[in-house]
Amino acid sequence: VGLEKVATEHTRLIYMTTGVLLQKLVSAKSLTEFSHIFIDEVHERTEELDFLLLVVRKLLRSNSRYVKVILMSATINCKEFAEYFGTPIRSQINPAYIFEVEGVPYTVDEYYLDDLKRLIPFKVEPSHTEEPYINVEMYNVAVRLIQEFDELEAKEQRLQVYPLHSSVTLEEQNGVFLSPVPGYRKRCPLASTMLKVKQLDMGDPRTLLGTALSPPNLEDIEKTVLQLKEIGALSVVQAGNKESRFDGELTFLGRVLAQLPVDLQLGKMVVLGHVFGCLEECLIIAAALSLKNFFAIPILQCLDGCRSKVTFSGSTLSDPIALANAFKAWYTSRKKGEFRHPKFEDHRESKMLFDYINLQDELDWGKANYIQIKRIREVAELFEDLKQRVAQFNMHISTIQPAMDYEYTHKQRFILQVVISGAFYPNYFTLGPIDEEMASKDMSGNDPTTTVLLRSIPPYGFLYYKQLQSLFRQCGQVKSISFDGSRVNVDFQNDTVCPVGILSSSIDPTKLPPNPVFIINITEVVEVGHFWGFKADESSVQSQRKLTAEINTLELKPLFVSPYPNLFCLAPFTESEEMRYYRAKVIYVAGNSVEVFFVDYGNTAKVSCTCLREMPADLMKHPFQAQEFLICKIRPSAKSMILGDQWSRSARNRFITLVNGRTLIVTLFSILHNVMRVDLSIDTDTVNTRVGEILVQEGYAEPAEESFESKDLKEGTFVPNATSSSWKTSKEQEKELINRLLEIFSKVNPGSLKSRVPLHGPTSSYKLKFHSMSKISQYRTDEGRTRFTGALCGLGWNRVTSAPILPEHDIELAFDTQFDVADIAEVNGLRNAINKLVCQGPSGPLHLGRERIAKLQEDAREKLIRLFTKLPTRENLIPQYYEKPNKWNQVRLLFFFIILLSC
Repeated sequence: VGLEKVATEHTRLIYMTTGVLLQKLVSAKSLTEFSHIFIDEVHERTEELDFLLLVVRKLLRSNSRYVKVILMSATINCKEFAEYFGTPIRSQINPAYIFEVEGVPYTVDEYYLDDLKRLIPFKVEPSHTEEPYINVEMYNVAVRLIQEFDELEAKEQRLQVYPLHSSVTLEEQNGVFLSPVPGYRKRCPLASTMLKVKQLDMGDPRTLLGTALSPPNLEDIEKTVLQLKEIGALSVVQAGNKESRFDGELTFLGRVLAQLPVDLQLGKMVVLGHVFGCLEECLIIAAALSLKNFFAIPILQCLDGCRSKVTFSGSTLSDPIALANAFKAWYTSRKKGEFRHPKFEDHRESKMLFDYINLQDELDWGKANYIQIKRIREVAELFEDLKQRVAQFNMHISTIQPAMDYEYTHKQRFILQVVISGAFYPNYFTLGPIDEEMASKDMSGNDPTTTVLLRSIPPYGFLYYKQLQSLFRQCGQVKSISFDGSRVNVDFQNDTVCPVGILSSSIDPTKLPPNPVFIINITEVVEVGHFWGFKADESSVQSQRKLTAEINTLELKPLFVSPYPNLFCLAPFTESEEMRYYRAKVIYVAGNSVEVFFVDYGNTAKVSCTCLREMPADLMKHPFQAQEFLICKIRPSAKSMILGDQWSRSARNRFITLVNGRTLIVTLFSILHNVMRVDLSIDTDTVNTRVGEILVQEGYAEPAEESFESKDLKEGTFVPNATSSSWKTSKEQEKELINRLLEIFSKVNPGSLKSRVPLHGPTSSYKLKFHSMSKISQYRTDEGRTRFTGALCGLGWNRVTSAPILPEHDIELAFDTQFDVADIAEVNGLRNAINKLVCQGPSGPLHLGRERIAKLQEDAREKLIRLFTKLPTRENLIPQYYEKPNKWNQVRLLFFFIILLSC
């Protein structure tokens, strides 16, 4: 019970749950291990209990005739159960004997008046132990609570509630035996039961389930068989190449699923995790998703709780991966003894005190990370239980620790994501199209990665500036709030320590370079294709030198205030053993040191707080020279994304090698959200080489279309009207007017505010839109049979009627990238690698050593990665939709055989 067993060879009486008993009987196919079996609360009629009764009845009539079975319940329908377990004698059924026990013991639960203080409208009088009593008001409160809960369940969960207590009449008690309203019975999936039926190996599942106390419909049995075939637990065809709608051969995967006390998709994930070498993570996820969520999301700190979960998920924003990472962090810390209080290490004799201190440290860790320790311990128990169960199938967590380098960590995470997606088929989703033009209008040109949109703001929305700022204070630092009619755009400061969007001031069109082609120096690489730098032409360099000389001739004063983020100051930088001061901005404070961003050069440095100096006001008048750049028309390749968050470490090193110490020329494409999107070239004596093309050729990047906003802004970047002085004047006047109005209305007493206005949002037109999809089964081609154009997804078709087997999961998919026969060969090679680890027979995984299994796992991992990182990268195509959608068996036999031979 509860994953714990207390029994020895001398045990004569043992208690167990329904599921444990059922598992033992299915495995043994006999009751003879026991002399008597008591099954209590049989009136509950759960799926497990009904199937247990079926198995017990079947075995009693076959090989366990002398075992005594006693069914117990306080509200049992005796006649129905007695007839079901009756003994056939001379063509008649002799009902089982019924024992009626006089008197019913009741368990008394104790509650205290203090528990109800917040729920009752009257004062609770102190109780007297000499004369305990329940007054009328308290009794009515208890009755009312019961009624309210019953009404709530009936309304919210569509449940029919039948009270059973001493004051209920006999007629009301008999209501529990009535059949529920059609369509309102809670559905019990048959998949797990079907697997146990196949394990029993006592004939056709349809026939065996037909002998149940309440037999399921044939239609439900058929759907369950199709579901198990779809998962891979049952074979599509039986011995002799026969197809059956109601049966199939139990596969290796099916045998594993039958032994695991988790959902079938979670069980499949565990098996796929074994195949691809991430069994530990999959066991953790399966255990965590089978129990209550151990992440704590407090009502008053829900945002902090969500932030903690996002932190554990890394850049994936995946709940399963967040669960796995959080569990491993807790499990590793506990295993290493990091929850022990150092003060008590040498006093082990005080074990109770020591355990208490350990628990407190563990609870403090859970509180800091918004994790419920009690629930994560329950997950740990189930994790250990699952680990023991899969070990029966020669599936073990690897004890060899791999080299935990940057690329391995990201590769492992990608493989885990593929395993999760494979396990939860057909619950797939694809990104719906985004109308970039409409989204750009909705966001009013703001950065969608840092801006949220609110709608339905009352007239003169700028009057609510402070209320909006206060409302979003807990979400992050609000950089600006802009108003457009009834809509509000709230723009947040980027919280990353990396120098991204450091300079919040907009690029003045009057300061744009007269020529879109100019020379730059790169000072700080943020990521591949993303960097900071400054213009390196002669006039710009001369201006920089003049400003630096002016700063270092001044008598600099220490800071008047403690440094804080976004503070402008003067900071030192040492070059060629000479220290000079430059204009800088504080981006991060850590103790006695700060990280600063040099606003004229674009690089960062960590300096001591005592080294910072005040920046004179006249130095702020000079425009900052540093500029943020982004290479246009490229994006990370699949290889880069698999081996890194966006770009792999090798891609980053290659980019730094290309640009380090080189004369670089940029061609301005557009300016989007204060970032110059450019085409970067290396100027050499012989040839002008584009950096983006080199990254594409070497497989680190692939060509990409620029966004609608970027292409739209390109049209007006160098139009004379856009750079006129009137643009700057109008913007300054608009800002000045809003600030003046805010200053006037902010003096209004907040206490006079009496109403609340509901706002719609926050939202973004760039948010993801999802649509459901399924798996691939049969390829489509163009009319000339020259290339594959798509695939039909599903379970296939009936060989006689040509009708789809599972039409509700069929989907027509059009390819938007090149897919050829070589890719099919790669897919088949991957399938073969998987089959070697999930097949049955003498060459199956049950008979392999750990070293051989490790080699097969590495082979499967390499084939999976190779499928996604094909070089040269696949060509993008315009989708071509098939003329006969959702029609199976459309491939000509001659062409089909050509494909097979070429593979």
